[in-house]
Amino acid sequence: MKTLSGYTKPFAVFGHPIGHTLSPAMHNAAIEALEMDAIYLAFNVHPDKLIALLQSASDLGFGGVNLTIPLKEVAFKGIADLDASARRLGSVNTVEFAASGLKGHSTDGYGFLTAFQEMAGLAVEGLSILVMGSGGAGRAVAITCGVAGAARIVLADMDPERPAAVAAEIAQHSPAVATEALPVDRDAWHEACRAADLVIQATPSRIV
Repeated sequence: MKTLSGYTKPFAVFGHPIGHTLSPAMHNAAIEALEMDAIYLAFNVHPDKLIALLQSASDLGFGGVNLTIPLKEVAFKGIADLDASARRLGSVNTVEFAASGLKGHSTDGYGFLTAFQEMAGLAVEGLSILVMGSGGAGRAVAITCGVAGAARIVLADMDPERPAAVAAEIAQHSPAVATEALPVDRDAWHEACRAADLVIQATPSRIV
């Protein structure tokens, strides 16, 4: 059992609701493996109180905070200091407590690229990619893959408006990348799966 003390550094994830999150189990396992004197917690934070509570967490000595739904866009609008990824994606999922104040990052896309490189030993450059789901994570991964040099990105979602919007964003950031927004048609999705070099599942459920 982990021993806590006055020196233990707290980290946290904020969300609303938060009971579904697996982040504490994942991050505390990593903290234990790294032999850090730290603990990772989860807090239910209403969007209206987010910025004030982030500042309070900083004042209390937290090492940093992750954000999940529906707080990513709230943080983007409420934090002045944003890194390039957060500005590009219009959301913040990680808040750094820097000496200068709150700094917002978006690590969804970078995290995917890093994990893909480590697990598959491959880069997305030149690949034809199908992204299932055009919500927060799917959008971030799709745009980041475009910036990273994917040759083609095909998008599918149960809401037909979202893939078209993400395709337009990819075209804005990476005009050389071919994009296609699929209709809500499982046959089209199955065909796109067969044609893709890489399929990314970013939906909250199994839809195919």
